[in-house]
Amino acid sequence: MSEQVADYFLFFSYTPLIAGIFLLCLFTRLRRIAVWALSLLFFTMVYNLWLKGIWRMPLPPALNNPGFAFPSGHMHVTVVFYGAFALALRRQRVVLAGLTLLIVGVGVALVVKGYHYVPDVVAATGFGCLSLGLSKGLASSSFARRRLWLMPLLGTVLAGVVYGFFLWAAPEQQLLLGALSGLILLTAGAYYFSSRQARPL
Repeated sequence: MSEQVADYFLFFSYTPLIAGIFLLCLFTRLRRIAVWALSLLFFTMVYNLWLKGIWRMPLPPALNNPGFAFPSGHMHVTVVFYGAFALALRRQRVVLAGLTLLIVGVGVALVVKGYHYVPDVVAATGFGCLSLGLSKGLASSSFARRRLWLMPLLGTVLAGVVYGFFLWAAPEQQLLLGALSGLILLTAGAYYFSSRQARPL
């Protein structure tokens, strides 16, 4: 993979683009999937930092960054965000193939650009797939379908537990509190939208 192609794939892991995709999906039939995907992304931001703190494996020396590499945060959030859409839309073969290619492309690009080693990317993919597998049943249930706020609320509770027990003194407080705030706002927004939808005319 060339540097230019790697940059193209990595563009899909950047926050502004993910936020734009989420906002666009809010106005389509993909709304429920988008809320699930963003809930997983915010939770993963907290969960990933906890996992990094367990292994404390340094980033490649060329990056001159004191942070930890394993598992890759960029790959982790890419897998859960785009993976949620891939799982929900898996019957549409072209969409599934495109999203799978995108996820694999981001992983390869992270290695090609020297941001991560292969084990960082593979581990992030595994943990991301675990999150998707554990949450898929609930996210697709009729109970959750009627309650748009359920998945972000669950993410808020789980992220709060991880933060309270393991990360309250971590150095990445701005990122952690940003993820928790995002979950709280997403829960409140989903609850408001659900209540408006349920209100009789």
